[in-house]
Amino acid sequence: MSSLLEVTGLRKLFPAGHGGKLHAVDEVDFDLAGGESLGVIGESGSGKSTIARLIARLADPTAGRIRFEGRDIGAIPSRKFAGDVARKSIQLVFQSAGDSLNPAYSAARNIVVGFGSIRLNSESREWASSLAGEVGLAPELLDRRPHQLSGGQQARVGIARALACEPRLLILDEPTAPLDVSVQATVLKLIDGIRRKRRLSLMFVSHDLDVVRLMCDRVMVLYLGRVAEIGPVGEVLSAPRHPYTRALIASAPGSAAPTQLPGEATSPIAPPTNACLFASRCGNAAPECALRRPQLVEVGPDHRAACLRL
Repeated sequence: MSSLLEVTGLRKLFPAGHGGKLHAVDEVDFDLAGGESLGVIGESGSGKSTIARLIARLADPTAGRIRFEGRDIGAIPSRKFAGDVARKSIQLVFQSAGDSLNPAYSAARNIVVGFGSIRLNSESREWASSLAGEVGLAPELLDRRPHQLSGGQQARVGIARALACEPRLLILDEPTAPLDVSVQATVLKLIDGIRRKRRLSLMFVSHDLDVVRLMCDRVMVLYLGRVAEIGPVGEVLSAPRHPYTRALIASAPGSAAPTQLPGEATSPIAPPTNACLFASRCGNAAPECALRRPQLVEVGPDHRAACLRL
């Protein structure tokens, strides 16, 4: 299966105090095939949302390549990407749909913004109605403004707006996190159905391991901006090879014996380049872990992990 998206050596550094640099994303490599769904998990501050914004070209990488359909779109400045041919092919659905919708526009007008129209006419209204039907939004809600809609209805408008561009890659950044559990299940089922119908590729950023297990083919585990483990979702979440992945699963709500990681995390500001970033919190660390940074190695078919103790 050919890759729709290929990311190589992706880095994003932010200025920090006293001339330092915060390493939000550090040497990340992954790919995504057409029609595939990749989950991205990790603690807060692991770089999940930053990667989503870099791929969607809402921010510029410090280094690395983002190849989409064979083109290095990472080399295009984000301020110029809005007019690029690939802009409509990559769409990002934000965590809080209500905050991303224009409060002065009706639901229909918010949807048609997705395909470049700011005015409603008979043609664009018909298109908005069609997309609303695809995401299960009742026709009578199209004239309401975002504040007149429930959280689940706002999420549907956000998804419809993204679909208006006929994207090939849909990036979802915690799209159901603010919603009630029952509404989450309905929206997730909707997203999965649309993905299969349209053969979309998905990048699904989430902190919920059960959601990732349900929605994704593969999963990428991030720790302090680096890939700790990546592979088939069933294998990674049922037989994790990296100690951080094991700790993440053990600390998830609903685990048999929830645990918290010991120690303090390494600072993402000027992190050591010659040590494992997880060593200070790892119960299985060896002396060599403080002397050498691990690289991703094959631990199974299409399954890689970055640990010196493998």
